[in-house]
Amino acid sequence: MFGDVYREVLCILDPKRSPDEWRRIFNYEWSHPEDYSGYVLIDDGVIVAFLGLVFADTVIDGRTERLCNVTSWVAKEPYQSEAAGLVLELRRLKYTITNLSCNTPAFKVFSKLGFKVLETHKRVFVTRPLLGAGPVRQALTDPDDVAGCLDEADSQIFRDHLPYAKHLVIASSRGYCYVVYTLGQWRHLPLGHIHYVSDRREFLKNLGGIQQALWARHRVFLAECDERLLAGARIPWSYKRPLKIPRLFKSSRVQREGLSNLYSEVVLLNLS
Repeated sequence: MFGDVYREVLCILDPKRSPDEWRRIFNYEWSHPEDYSGYVLIDDGVIVAFLGLVFADTVIDGRTERLCNVTSWVAKEPYQSEAAGLVLELRRLKYTITNLSCNTPAFKVFSKLGFKVLETHKRVFVTRPLLGAGPVRQALTDPDDVAGCLDEADSQIFRDHLPYAKHLVIASSRGYCYVVYTLGQWRHLPLGHIHYVSDRREFLKNLGGIQQALWARHRVFLAECDERLLAGARIPWSYKRPLKIPRLFKSSRVQREGLSNLYSEVVLLNLS
């Protein structure tokens, strides 16, 4: 049904995004526990509303969790009220559900359904090496090198996101920090979007190496990361930037600090 969904409603949501880009939220490459990509509302044989969903199984805090990510919610103008029925269908899903890029009307509806705030701010920091910086541990960015450093849970994340994101690892005798990121722009500046950090402490200890790797590999001057991924740690030459609309989640088992931005439209569509 992708062709009909795109032609009738997805092109309304973002006319500049190509069909091949939208197709990623239907045909993503990781294994998933459900064989559908969301719900549609149909009137007289025509799709008039769509709620997009992405599913995944992943390990969080040592146990396998089932995730459902709301990728999109869009309706033609006469059908906004009826489209709320699509959201009500989420109540029957026994999943941890995230909504990482909702608009203001969606935020109000999902909040009324018991969704909690997942994130309100990002941390933006400079990646270009600073004068006088001391020696730093080298980051591994070649996919073969990265894959050889990871444990079973992170190896699955690596395989699942290899087609959609960039990857780097800094390893030491104590362990490693694995980072998943994509590239974009903000105010015409090249920007790195960090979506997953495997070890917050190792990330902060080796921030210089991560900064230098991003600069050397991509000439990215700035990088950003959701505040919860770093547990509110302070980073030199950085500042907090509020999200236009907070990210949301609903879960009976997972705390907000355990959720990254992986397995979502943020990665599949390379959103900020």
